[in-house]
Amino acid sequence: MGGKKMKKTMWITMGLLLAAGSGFAQDEFFKIMDFEEQDPPAISASWDFFTGFSVEGEPVHGGNYSLILDITSGTGAWSFSTWQFPTEIGTVDLSNTDEINIWVNADNIFQMNFEFGGANLGYRGYNTEDLGTWKKLCWWYPEETASAFTAVNSWGSFINPAAMGGFPEGFSGTIYMDDIQARIRKETPEREYLLLNGFNSDADLANVTVHTEGGIVKNGAVAPTEGDGYLKVTLSDAGNNRFTLDLTNVPEFQNYDRIHFDLYMDGVATGYWGNFGLYLDTKDASGNPIADGFTLVNGSYSSVATQQWHTFVQQYGPVQGTTGFPMQTLMKDSIAPIYASPGASIAIRLNTNGGGVDGVPLYIDNVRLSRVKGSAVSDWDLY
Repeated sequence: MGGKKMKKTMWITMGLLLAAGSGFAQDEFFKIMDFEEQDPPAISASWDFFTGFSVEGEPVHGGNYSLILDITSGTGAWSFSTWQFPTEIGTVDLSNTDEINIWVNADNIFQMNFEFGGANLGYRGYNTEDLGTWKKLCWWYPEETASAFTAVNSWGSFINPAAMGGFPEGFSGTIYMDDIQARIRKETPEREYLLLNGFNSDADLANVTVHTEGGIVKNGAVAPTEGDGYLKVTLSDAGNNRFTLDLTNVPEFQNYDRIHFDLYMDGVATGYWGNFGLYLDTKDASGNPIADGFTLVNGSYSSVATQQWHTFVQQYGPVQGTTGFPMQTLMKDSIAPIYASPGASIAIRLNTNGGGVDGVPLYIDNVRLSRVKGSAVSDWDLY
Protein backbone atom coordinates (compact mmCIF):
# COMPACT_ATOMS: atom_id res chain seq x y z
CA MET A 1 0.00 0.00 0.00
CA GLY A 2 1.53 3.36 -0.98
CA GLY A 3 0.66 7.01 -1.26
CA LYS A 4 -1.88 8.70 0.97
CA LYS A 5 -3.38 6.37 3.55
CA MET A 6 -7.11 6.34 4.22
CA LYS A 7 -8.34 6.41 7.79
CA LYS A 8 -9.00 2.89 9.07
CA THR A 9 -11.03 1.99 12.15
CA MET A 10 -12.00 -1.44 13.41
CA TRP A 11 -13.92 -2.62 16.44
CA ILE A 12 -11.99 -5.36 18.17
CA THR A 13 -12.92 -8.13 20.58
CA MET A 14 -9.68 -10.14 20.71
CA GLY A 15 -7.31 -8.34 18.34
CA LEU A 16 -5.68 -5.00 17.74
CA LEU A 17 -4.56 -3.70 14.34
CA LEU A 18 -1.42 -1.68 13.78
CA ALA A 19 0.27 -0.12 10.77
CA ALA A 20 4.01 0.04 10.36
CA GLY A 21 7.09 0.87 8.33
CA SER A 22 10.63 -0.44 8.51
CA GLY A 23 14.12 0.71 7.60
CA PHE A 24 17.13 2.53 8.98
CA ALA A 25 17.17 6.24 9.86
CA GLN A 26 20.59 7.90 9.81
CA ASP A 27 22.23 4.50 10.42
CA GLU A 28 21.23 4.81 14.10
CA PHE A 29 17.69 3.41 14.39
CA PHE A 30 15.76 0.47 12.98
CA LYS A 31 12.22 1.63 12.28
CA ILE A 32 9.70 -0.98 13.42
CA MET A 33 6.36 0.84 13.12
CA ASP A 34 5.58 4.44 12.13
CA PHE A 35 1.91 3.93 11.12
CA GLU A 36 2.37 5.46 7.66
CA GLU A 37 2.38 2.85 4.87
CA GLN A 38 2.32 -0.82 5.81
CA ASP A 39 -0.80 -2.91 6.36
CA PRO A 40 -1.55 -3.45 10.04
CA PRO A 41 -1.05 -6.76 11.88
CA ALA A 42 -3.42 -8.33 14.41
CA ILE A 43 -2.53 -8.02 18.07
CA SER A 44 -4.36 -10.21 20.57
CA ALA A 45 -5.80 -8.96 23.86
CA SER A 46 -8.91 -9.62 25.89
CA TRP A 47 -9.45 -5.93 26.58
CA ASP A 48 -12.61 -4.03 25.60
CA PHE A 49 -11.15 -1.60 23.07
CA PHE A 50 -10.98 -0.46 19.49
CA THR A 51 -8.25 1.11 17.40
CA GLY A 52 -7.80 3.22 14.33
CA PHE A 53 -5.52 5.80 12.72
CA SER A 54 -5.40 9.50 13.46
CA VAL A 55 -7.19 12.08 11.33
CA GLU A 56 -6.37 15.75 10.85
CA GLY A 57 -6.25 17.59 14.15
CA GLU A 58 -5.40 14.56 16.27
CA PRO A 59 -1.96 14.04 17.85
CA VAL A 60 0.82 12.82 15.54
CA HIS A 61 4.47 12.59 16.58
CA GLY A 62 6.08 12.07 13.16
CA GLY A 63 4.77 11.83 9.61
CA ASN A 64 1.03 12.10 8.97
CA TYR A 65 -0.50 9.37 11.11
CA SER A 66 -0.39 7.80 14.55
CA LEU A 67 -2.19 4.82 16.03
CA ILE A 68 -5.25 5.46 18.22
CA LEU A 69 -5.92 2.93 20.95
CA ASP A 70 -9.20 3.48 22.83
CA ILE A 71 -9.52 1.20 25.85
CA THR A 72 -12.77 0.93 27.81
CA SER A 73 -11.81 -1.81 30.25
CA GLY A 74 -10.08 -5.17 30.67
CA THR A 75 -6.39 -4.36 31.09
CA GLY A 76 -6.38 -5.17 34.82
CA ALA A 77 -6.02 -8.55 36.53
CA TRP A 78 -2.82 -9.20 34.57
CA SER A 79 -4.49 -9.29 31.16
CA PHE A 80 -1.69 -9.72 28.62
CA SER A 81 -1.53 -8.41 25.03
CA THR A 82 0.56 -9.72 22.13
CA TRP A 83 1.54 -7.25 19.40
CA GLN A 84 2.39 -9.02 16.14
CA PHE A 85 4.54 -7.32 13.50
CA PRO A 86 2.79 -6.81 10.12
CA THR A 87 3.46 -9.27 7.30
CA GLU A 88 5.51 -6.72 5.38
CA ILE A 89 7.98 -6.52 8.27
CA GLY A 90 7.85 -10.19 9.19
CA THR A 91 10.63 -11.46 11.42
CA VAL A 92 13.58 -9.14 12.07
CA ASP A 93 16.99 -9.43 13.72
CA LEU A 94 17.33 -6.86 16.52
CA SER A 95 20.38 -8.44 18.16
CA ASN A 96 22.51 -5.42 17.23
CA THR A 97 20.27 -2.94 19.10
CA ASP A 98 20.25 -1.56 22.65
CA GLU A 99 17.00 0.40 23.02
CA ILE A 100 13.32 0.17 22.13
CA ASN A 101 11.51 3.53 21.85
CA ILE A 102 7.75 4.10 21.67
CA TRP A 103 6.27 7.61 21.54
CA VAL A 104 2.93 7.89 23.37
CA ASN A 105 0.33 10.61 24.03
CA ALA A 106 -2.64 9.84 26.30
CA ASP A 107 -5.51 11.31 28.29
CA ASN A 108 -4.97 9.10 31.36
CA ILE A 109 -1.98 7.81 33.27
CA PHE A 110 -0.64 4.32 32.63
CA GLN A 111 2.41 2.10 32.81
CA MET A 112 3.28 -0.61 30.34
CA ASN A 113 6.02 -3.21 30.11
CA PHE A 114 7.76 -4.61 27.06
CA GLU A 115 8.59 -8.28 26.54
CA PHE A 116 10.24 -10.21 23.76
CA GLY A 117 12.95 -12.80 23.22
CA GLY A 118 12.19 -14.26 26.66
CA ALA A 119 13.10 -10.95 28.33
CA ASN A 120 10.83 -8.69 30.34
CA LEU A 121 12.37 -5.25 29.92
CA GLY A 122 10.28 -3.75 32.71
CA TYR A 123 7.68 -1.01 33.06
CA ARG A 124 7.75 2.59 31.88
CA GLY A 125 5.20 5.14 33.03
CA TYR A 126 3.09 7.92 31.52
CA ASN A 127 2.37 10.21 34.47
CA THR A 128 0.02 13.05 35.38
CA GLU A 129 2.48 15.71 34.23
CA ASP A 130 2.68 13.98 30.82
CA LEU A 131 -1.06 14.09 30.03
CA GLY A 132 -1.81 15.45 26.58
CA THR A 133 1.86 15.55 25.51
CA TRP A 134 4.16 13.21 23.61
CA LYS A 135 6.52 11.20 25.78
CA LYS A 136 9.14 8.68 24.69
CA LEU A 137 8.91 5.38 26.56
CA CYS A 138 12.41 3.96 26.33
CA TRP A 139 13.72 0.52 27.26
CA TRP A 140 17.52 0.03 27.31
CA TYR A 141 19.01 -3.47 27.41
CA PRO A 142 22.55 -4.94 27.40
CA GLU A 143 24.08 -6.84 24.52
CA GLU A 144 23.63 -10.19 26.28
CA THR A 145 19.86 -9.63 26.38
CA ALA A 146 19.83 -8.44 22.77
CA SER A 147 21.60 -11.62 21.66
CA ALA A 148 18.25 -13.43 22.00
CA PHE A 149 16.55 -10.95 19.65
CA THR A 150 17.72 -12.61 16.42
CA ALA A 151 14.22 -13.53 15.21
CA VAL A 152 11.64 -11.09 16.56
CA ASN A 153 8.14 -10.83 15.08
CA SER A 154 6.09 -9.64 18.06
CA TRP A 155 6.21 -8.26 21.56
CA GLY A 156 4.02 -8.54 24.63
CA SER A 157 2.77 -5.94 27.07
CA PHE A 158 0.71 -5.42 30.19
CA ILE A 159 -0.96 -2.02 30.68
CA ASN A 160 -1.87 -1.18 34.31
CA PRO A 161 -2.24 -4.89 35.16
CA ALA A 162 -2.42 -4.20 38.92
CA ALA A 163 -2.27 -1.32 41.39
CA MET A 164 1.47 -0.83 41.80
CA GLY A 165 4.16 1.80 41.46
CA GLY A 166 1.69 4.65 41.93
CA PHE A 167 -0.53 3.52 39.03
CA PRO A 168 -4.06 2.11 39.37
CA GLU A 169 -5.23 -1.31 38.24
CA GLY A 170 -6.84 -1.07 34.82
CA PHE A 171 -6.75 1.66 32.17
CA SER A 172 -9.62 3.55 30.59
CA GLY A 173 -8.89 6.20 27.99
CA THR A 174 -7.14 6.93 24.71
CA ILE A 175 -3.49 6.28 23.91
CA TYR A 176 -1.85 7.54 20.70
CA MET A 177 1.28 5.65 19.65
CA ASP A 178 3.87 6.59 17.03
CA ASP A 179 7.45 6.02 15.84
CA ILE A 180 8.27 2.63 17.37
CA GLN A 181 11.95 1.97 16.72
CA ALA A 182 15.07 0.21 17.98
CA ARG A 183 18.41 1.98 18.42
CA ILE A 184 21.44 0.40 16.80
CA ARG A 185 24.17 -0.46 19.30
CA LYS A 186 27.30 1.59 18.64
CA GLU A 187 29.88 -0.59 20.38
CA THR A 188 30.31 -3.67 22.54
CA PRO A 189 33.29 -3.19 24.88
CA GLU A 190 35.10 -6.25 26.20
CA ARG A 191 34.00 -7.20 29.71
CA GLU A 192 35.67 -8.95 32.63
CA TYR A 193 33.91 -11.27 35.08
CA LEU A 194 33.92 -12.13 38.77
CA LEU A 195 32.35 -15.40 39.94
CA LEU A 196 29.98 -14.85 42.89
CA ASN A 197 28.91 -18.45 43.35
CA GLY A 198 29.27 -21.58 41.24
CA PHE A 199 27.50 -23.85 43.76
CA ASN A 200 30.23 -26.48 43.52
CA SER A 201 30.47 -27.56 47.18
CA ASP A 202 28.63 -27.28 50.46
CA ALA A 203 31.02 -24.47 51.38
CA ASP A 204 29.34 -22.40 48.65
CA LEU A 205 26.15 -22.40 50.73
CA ALA A 206 27.79 -20.39 53.53
CA ASN A 207 26.10 -17.16 52.36
CA VAL A 208 23.07 -18.84 50.73
CA THR A 209 19.64 -19.55 52.19
CA VAL A 210 17.63 -22.17 50.30
CA HIS A 211 13.91 -21.63 50.95
CA THR A 212 12.67 -24.86 49.34
CA GLU A 213 13.69 -28.47 49.06
CA GLY A 214 17.06 -28.53 47.33
CA GLY A 215 20.78 -27.98 47.73
CA ILE A 216 24.03 -28.55 45.84
CA VAL A 217 23.86 -31.13 43.03
CA LYS A 218 27.09 -32.74 41.83
CA ASN A 219 27.47 -35.33 39.08
CA GLY A 220 23.83 -34.87 38.09
CA ALA A 221 22.24 -35.82 34.78
CA VAL A 222 22.39 -32.15 33.71
CA ALA A 223 25.89 -30.82 33.08
CA PRO A 224 26.66 -27.56 34.96
CA THR A 225 27.66 -24.38 33.13
CA GLU A 226 30.58 -23.77 35.52
CA GLY A 227 32.59 -26.11 37.73
CA ASP A 228 31.06 -29.47 38.66
CA GLY A 229 27.91 -28.48 40.55
CA TYR A 230 24.83 -26.28 40.65
CA LEU A 231 22.10 -25.27 43.08
CA LYS A 232 18.75 -27.07 43.00
CA VAL A 233 15.52 -25.46 44.27
CA THR A 234 11.95 -26.69 43.90
CA LEU A 235 9.30 -24.73 42.02
CA SER A 236 5.65 -24.22 42.93
CA ASP A 237 2.76 -22.44 41.25
CA ALA A 238 2.47 -20.04 44.18
CA GLY A 239 4.85 -17.12 44.32
CA ASN A 240 7.58 -17.88 46.86
CA ASN A 241 11.25 -17.19 47.49
CA ARG A 242 13.56 -19.98 46.26
CA PHE A 243 16.97 -18.84 47.50
CA THR A 244 18.73 -15.78 48.94
CA LEU A 245 22.39 -14.89 48.34
CA ASP A 246 23.91 -12.60 50.99
CA LEU A 247 26.31 -10.03 49.49
CA THR A 248 27.09 -8.10 52.68
CA ASN A 249 30.65 -9.40 52.71
CA VAL A 250 31.15 -9.02 48.96
CA PRO A 251 32.18 -5.35 48.53
CA GLU A 252 33.23 -6.09 44.96
CA PHE A 253 29.51 -5.89 44.10
CA GLN A 254 29.81 -2.08 44.02
CA ASN A 255 32.70 -2.15 41.55
CA TYR A 256 30.85 -4.14 38.88
CA ASP A 257 27.69 -3.18 37.03
CA ARG A 258 25.99 -6.36 35.74
CA ILE A 259 24.83 -9.61 37.26
CA HIS A 260 24.55 -12.83 35.23
CA PHE A 261 23.09 -16.19 36.22
CA ASP A 262 22.07 -19.42 34.48
CA LEU A 263 18.71 -21.16 34.97
CA TYR A 264 17.51 -24.64 33.91
CA MET A 265 13.97 -25.95 34.50
CA ASP A 266 14.18 -29.74 34.68
CA GLY A 267 10.59 -30.38 33.59
CA VAL A 268 7.69 -28.71 31.82
CA ALA A 269 5.23 -26.03 32.91
CA THR A 270 1.95 -27.83 32.13
CA GLY A 271 0.11 -24.54 32.65
CA TYR A 272 2.37 -23.01 29.97
CA TRP A 273 3.98 -20.27 32.04
CA GLY A 274 6.62 -19.73 34.67
CA ASN A 275 8.06 -16.37 35.77
CA PHE A 276 10.73 -15.19 38.17
CA GLY A 277 11.90 -12.02 39.85
CA LEU A 278 15.39 -11.37 41.16
CA TYR A 279 15.13 -8.83 43.98
CA LEU A 280 17.66 -6.67 45.80
CA ASP A 281 17.21 -6.26 49.57
CA THR A 282 19.25 -3.59 51.37
CA LYS A 283 18.91 -2.54 55.01
CA ASP A 284 20.73 -0.02 57.17
CA ALA A 285 22.47 -0.91 60.42
CA SER A 286 19.17 -0.68 62.31
CA GLY A 287 17.47 -3.08 59.91
CA ASN A 288 15.42 -0.38 58.17
CA PRO A 289 14.85 -1.01 54.44
CA ILE A 290 16.75 1.14 51.94
CA ALA A 291 15.86 -0.61 48.69
CA ASP A 292 14.08 -3.64 50.11
CA GLY A 293 12.38 -5.72 47.44
CA PHE A 294 13.85 -3.69 44.58
CA THR A 295 13.32 -5.54 41.29
CA LEU A 296 16.57 -6.23 39.46
CA VAL A 297 15.27 -8.72 36.90
CA ASN A 298 11.88 -10.04 35.80
CA GLY A 299 11.77 -12.87 33.29
CA SER A 300 10.22 -16.10 32.10
CA TYR A 301 12.13 -19.27 32.92
CA SER A 302 9.56 -21.48 31.17
CA SER A 303 9.85 -19.75 27.79
CA VAL A 304 13.64 -20.01 27.42
CA ALA A 305 15.02 -22.31 30.15
CA THR A 306 12.81 -25.40 29.81
CA GLN A 307 15.19 -28.36 29.86
CA GLN A 308 18.06 -26.16 28.75
CA TRP A 309 20.39 -23.64 30.34
CA HIS A 310 19.65 -19.99 29.68
CA THR A 311 21.69 -17.02 30.87
CA PHE A 312 19.83 -14.04 32.31
CA VAL A 313 21.60 -10.74 32.78
CA GLN A 314 20.75 -7.41 34.36
CA GLN A 315 22.60 -4.10 34.47
CA TYR A 316 22.50 -2.55 37.94
CA GLY A 317 25.22 0.09 37.54
CA PRO A 318 24.81 3.39 35.65
CA VAL A 319 24.60 3.51 31.84
CA GLN A 320 25.93 6.30 29.63
CA GLY A 321 23.86 7.83 26.85
CA THR A 322 20.32 6.60 27.51
CA THR A 323 17.10 7.74 29.17
CA GLY A 324 15.79 4.18 29.11
CA PHE A 325 17.53 2.79 32.18
CA PRO A 326 15.64 3.36 35.46
CA MET A 327 18.50 2.27 37.77
CA GLN A 328 20.97 5.07 37.03
CA THR A 329 21.33 6.00 40.71
CA LEU A 330 20.79 2.57 42.29
CA MET A 331 24.51 2.02 42.82
CA LYS A 332 25.14 5.45 44.30
CA ASP A 333 22.00 5.67 46.44
CA SER A 334 21.32 2.11 47.58
CA ILE A 335 24.34 -0.16 47.08
CA ALA A 336 27.52 1.78 47.80
CA PRO A 337 26.22 3.19 51.14
CA ILE A 338 25.77 -0.37 52.45
CA TYR A 339 29.48 -1.10 52.19
CA ALA A 340 30.32 2.18 53.95
CA SER A 341 27.96 1.44 56.86
CA PRO A 342 29.00 -1.22 59.40
CA GLY A 343 26.05 -3.38 60.32
CA ALA A 344 24.11 -2.70 57.09
CA SER A 345 23.19 -5.64 54.87
CA ILE A 346 22.60 -6.44 51.22
CA ALA A 347 21.28 -9.57 49.51
CA ILE A 348 19.64 -10.79 46.32
CA ARG A 349 16.82 -13.35 46.27
CA LEU A 350 15.01 -15.31 43.60
CA ASN A 351 11.21 -15.53 43.70
CA THR A 352 9.19 -17.59 41.21
CA ASN A 353 5.63 -18.53 40.34
CA GLY A 354 4.07 -20.45 37.49
CA GLY A 355 1.36 -22.65 36.07
CA GLY A 356 1.69 -26.41 36.49
CA VAL A 357 5.21 -26.34 37.95
CA ASP A 358 4.58 -27.76 41.45
CA GLY A 359 7.54 -29.95 42.42
CA VAL A 360 9.56 -29.26 39.25
CA PRO A 361 13.31 -28.76 39.92
CA LEU A 362 14.95 -25.48 38.94
CA TYR A 363 18.76 -25.34 38.74
CA ILE A 364 20.87 -22.20 39.22
CA ASP A 365 24.53 -21.94 38.27
CA ASN A 366 27.38 -19.55 37.58
CA VAL A 367 26.15 -16.42 39.38
CA ARG A 368 28.69 -13.82 38.30
CA LEU A 369 29.34 -10.09 37.94
CA SER A 370 30.85 -8.21 35.01
CA ARG A 371 32.13 -4.77 34.07
CA VAL A 372 33.92 -3.09 31.18
CA LYS A 373 37.43 -4.51 31.23
CA GLY A 374 39.90 -2.51 33.29
CA SER A 375 37.40 -0.01 34.69
CA ALA A 376 35.81 -0.17 38.15
CA VAL A 377 32.31 1.29 38.20
CA SER A 378 33.27 3.63 41.05
CA ASP A 379 35.62 5.35 38.61
CA TRP A 380 32.80 6.27 36.20
CA ASP A 381 31.40 9.78 35.91
CA LEU A 382 27.84 8.56 36.47
CA TYR A 383 28.69 6.63 39.64
